[in-house]
Amino acid sequence: MTSFPKGLVMEGSYSFTVKNIQDLPGSAALIGIDRENERLLRASAIWQDPVEVEELDHDHVSLELRRQDLKISLLLDLVGELLIRQSKLPSLESIQLTATNIEFSNEICAVSNGDKVKATLFLLPAFPRALQFYGDITKSEREGFSILNFQGTSIAVQDQIEKIIFTHHRRSIAQGNACARSADT
Repeated sequence: MTSFPKGLVMEGSYSFTVKNIQDLPGSAALIGIDRENERLLRASAIWQDPVEVEELDHDHVSLELRRQDLKISLLLDLVGELLIRQSKLPSLESIQLTATNIEFSNEICAVSNGDKVKATLFLLPAFPRALQFYGDITKSEREGFSILNFQGTSIAVQDQIEKIIFTHHRRSIAQGNACARSADT
């Protein structure tokens, strides 16, 4: 049994699938998959984080850039909403994600210790492209859960995942603080 790593973990319900495979892809294939994951993670970071312009900088060009950024963000949100409605994403599953592994319920897929699997994870429903991970399964210390340990993920992909986890963590803390402040008033 393996304990899930301590530290920053992103928990939530995401469109997620996992399936058993005979063998892991070769190193050249894993490198290609890793590059696609990196591109997707970079694109999702751009999608989530619009360009910020200093509020003190009130010149005409800065204000116009901010307006254009807001318009583009609105269009991306609308297109994303249309894509969500038209795409058939896998069902939402409760997972825990770190930069190097995912913990998931065995109800998603019957897996055993040492199995090789392929997993797909849709982090942003409005961006209907999945991250793909390959790796080995270890049994979690939590009853009825397994851990997929990623194989072939680069440091760049791990860094992007850590940024997403940190941003998610930071936003959840800010939301909790905002709720606490509104309860106090």
